[in-house]
Amino acid sequence: MIAVPWYLFAVGLLLLILGAISGAIFGSNRSSAKWIDPRMSDREIKKRLEEQSSVGFSGFLVYLGLACLLVSAVWRLLRLFIRV
Repeated sequence: MIAVPWYLFAVGLLLLILGAISGAIFGSNRSSAKWIDPRMSDREIKKRLEEQSSVGFSGFLVYLGLACLLVSAVWRLLRLFIRV
């Protein structure tokens, strides 16, 4: 039980790094579709801006890694103040 926050921290870092690398490798081709060109009509710009964008797998990995890091930090801080 003592080492769980440290393992959670390590898993969070791993997920964060994997998410950043996969976002850099696989996520670069999707971002080009969101560019707005000055020659576009107002309707087309409005359509592109209103399209629902979802968080991809790499973004999910980054969020999950950040959540693991946050839980690990809060756990360690609580253990510091609450001695059981």
